[in-house]
Amino acid sequence: MKVLFTAVPMVGHFHPLVGLAWALRCGGDEVLVATPVPGFAPVITGAGLPVAVVPSGIGDGEYAAASGVDFASGPVDAALEASGRGWGMLAGRALAGMRGLVGAFGPDVVVSEPCEFAGRIAAAEAGVPWIEHAWGLPPLERHAAGGSEALGRLPRPIASVHPSPPSLWPGGTAGMAMRPTGYHGPTRRRQPPAPAAPRVLVTFGSVVVEHGRAGDLVEIVRRLAAGGLEVIVGLADALVPELGRLPDGVVHAGWTPLHPTLDTCDLVVHHGGTGTAMAAVAAGVPQVMLPQMTDHFPTAGRVAAPGCGVVLASRAAPAEVERAALRVLNEPSYARAARRLAREVRELPSTAAVAERLRAEATETEVRAAEPTLREHGDHAAQGPGQLPDRAAAAAR
Repeated sequence: MKVLFTAVPMVGHFHPLVGLAWALRCGGDEVLVATPVPGFAPVITGAGLPVAVVPSGIGDGEYAAASGVDFASGPVDAALEASGRGWGMLAGRALAGMRGLVGAFGPDVVVSEPCEFAGRIAAAEAGVPWIEHAWGLPPLERHAAGGSEALGRLPRPIASVHPSPPSLWPGGTAGMAMRPTGYHGPTRRRQPPAPAAPRVLVTFGSVVVEHGRAGDLVEIVRRLAAGGLEVIVGLADALVPELGRLPDGVVHAGWTPLHPTLDTCDLVVHHGGTGTAMAAVAAGVPQVMLPQMTDHFPTAGRVAAPGCGVVLASRAAPAEVERAALRVLNEPSYARAARRLAREVRELPSTAAVAERLRAEATETEVRAAEPTLREHGDHAAQGPGQLPDRAAAAAR
């Protein structure tokens, strides 16, 4: 079976797909990953996966600019739709290249993450089934609603994969649960010394610090270290100099693989990103979350609901973060709830088991001929071959 993966060229969107891609590849399937940005190709090949760059004319920073970093203080639904709309306009620019790749590669199935829209459209046009692969929790409809504003009605997947425990899903959610695999990029595992005090991982992910939050991160780290906690600071190595001189309680600062690092930690303080949240859930580590943008807010709320963490305001004062960290560390109920959730994760189907189910879904699904499929999906058929809805065509120009 030939499988084409498509993802927005940002690590938080691509990394969750790596485990399933490798499971399919190890099972004998031919896997290819598409990206519309040449600068992102080394991230994909760094995961050991083959890449195809589709021509789009999109620059390295354009997807991050559309991600909703500037909407933290506004309504969450509006921010989600704005980021989906921005990514939809970018998908319009990549769509011609994605069509060409689907035609040349001839996939039997396309696997796309929730905010990459060109892959699913090209698949539907070619009569190829597509499967949605969430980053962790089931995707938010507002992202797709924003994408539809730019591209017209989007095709629906034949199946959905959610690498997260179903107890965190909204009621009535359908899809396949899968054990999170915890790929966070090629990196050397650093084994910190045995902790002499409670150890806390502090990370704001791969995007937030790049957009002006380095100072806030440093103040939180200083406050925690001054309170007698050991701190690991997780962020890109290139951003470490922006932190300046760090206190003695910091045992490491730089890019760090989340799963082995969390195994040595008692708490994680983070931004509510899905990758960090699901890694902590899998590790059974309590969480203090300061959501910063778009999907961070609902993710933080879902993760905190069973009692394994707390949610603070985006700009919570360092002293408030310290109080919350000490409360979570000192109240045993948080650790107990986190361990319960981790047990649920360990019982979820593996990537290999889900890969086998997806093979069955792809081979047993009758895909309607391209023309009637596209009529149901709306604007794309009405525009004729090779054309886009007016709004996406404007973006392509």
